[in-house]
Amino acid sequence: MQCIASVRECRADPGHEGQFLADLDYRVIQDADIELLVKASLSVQQKQLKRRKASQDPNWHEPS
Repeated sequence: MQCIASVRECRADPGHEGQFLADLDYRVIQDADIELLVKASLSVQQKQLKRRKASQDPNWHEPS
């Protein structure tokens, strides 16, 4: 599981000079979702590589 935080608001802390107060939003990403995104990205990259090889070498054929 991954947690991503983003800053909603940040302001100077009136009680502590040089310090800030931040309001954060958190989002949780499950490992299974990350795995699906990585697999989808890899699939797209493999297809792009095959297209590049095919466009550079007209005699290139994808192995069966």
